[in-house]
Amino acid sequence: WRGRKRPGKPTKFLSVLSRGMGSSSSKESTVEREEKAKKAEAVEPVDLRDREALKGALDVYSIELLKKAGYAVDHTLEDVVSAISAVAILLALLAHFWEKINPTSKGAPMVLVPCVVGYFTLSGIATYIVNYAYKGTIVRTKPSSGLPALRLESVMKEVDEHYTLTLTMEQGGESCTRKEFIGNLFDEDGIIQLKTLSVMVNDLLHEMDAPSESSNGDSKKEQ
Repeated sequence: WRGRKRPGKPTKFLSVLSRGMGSSSSKESTVEREEKAKKAEAVEPVDLRDREALKGALDVYSIELLKKAGYAVDHTLEDVVSAISAVAILLALLAHFWEKINPTSKGAPMVLVPCVVGYFTLSGIATYIVNYAYKGTIVRTKPSSGLPALRLESVMKEVDEHYTLTLTMEQGGESCTRKEFIGNLFDEDGIIQLKTLSVMVNDLLHEMDAPSESSNGDSKKEQ
């Protein structure tokens, strides 16, 4: 052992090799990040035979396009409906478990009757808001940064092969509509055509900003 030389510092070859391995690993990590980003942006195919799935996908991306245009989503209506439903459920639970909570109480009807009446009243209000007052509404925006509050509605009827978007201004009630053939919004593999949908949404926003301009294609202005 005494006659052997101790190992010295790493040679130039090893240092170059280590730098090469480090750069390759950084390149691989960059490629992996790019692939993950592409997967995140990838559009999932939709079953062309499922009309509800088609409409659902179009609704989701229409909302995203509004967000990209700078509009902030207003969740007030959803919060109100959720609060009403929560109170109705609490009343139903109170009526159901009242005898177990207070078995010796003689005034059970005084508690059960208001709970039952309140439950059906609140449930009716929530149902009216969702199914009648704002039927077809997929998103409401709130005024921000000089942008007005808008309401976006969508319709895709069973006997109609078109997807219709209607944009309404909350104050004033001015609205405009765009209609597009479903075959132009999806390809043969069920991939949504975001460019076509983006044109629909952008045309609605442009017409809302410039109501005096005439509309093109199969769009129409409603007053």
